[in-house]
Amino acid sequence: MVYIVMFIKFFYSVFAVVLAMLLLSSCVAGVSGAVAVSAYSVAKDKSSLQSYKDMKIFLTAKDKLFSSDYRSLAYSVDIKVHNNAIYMVGRVRDDNARMYMIEELSKIEGVKKIYDEIIVDSKTSGFRSFFIGVKDFFITAKTKIRLAFAPNIRSVNYSVETFDGVVYIIGNATNIMEAEKLSLVASKGLGVKKVVNYSSISK
Repeated sequence: MVYIVMFIKFFYSVFAVVLAMLLLSSCVAGVSGAVAVSAYSVAKDKSSLQSYKDMKIFLTAKDKLFSSDYRSLAYSVDIKVHNNAIYMVGRVRDDNARMYMIEELSKIEGVKKIYDEIIVDSKTSGFRSFFIGVKDFFITAKTKIRLAFAPNIRSVNYSVETFDGVVYIIGNATNIMEAEKLSLVASKGLGVKKVVNYSSISK
């Protein structure tokens, strides 16, 4: 089940990227090049060992959610893992579900920190509407494209996630100027309400 959800999200992500590229560029060569850059989600600056550790934490986290009483969280909350830290983005009905996630995921071997960006909303259905989901995918796709073409930004070092118009950027920045520029470039996108920049400076 975990792999099915991952595949569906990947398929829609790539689909959104391709459509966004067709809308934003009239150059076929530019489309193919930018899609290759945008679809590449693994940070270049991370070692193979670190990437393996992060993927292991991610799969363990998803498995925990699917096998728990709060199974719906696996669909309503997006999880990213970078350098042994878990980033949670989404919307849940009550605070008990949010606290459960934090408690359970913090028990995973290797997890150093958890960043909680979950919104508690008693009216939420637990799932993003189709319209909002598609809109978020397009914002993510266009943000990746903006970063890919922005000077002095190594876009392959970043993972981008959008939830309800809020853009989250995770990855390794070369220096403080690049980290600050990320927020500036991402904030100019149509439909972007806010940018949360979790980039860290590479040592």
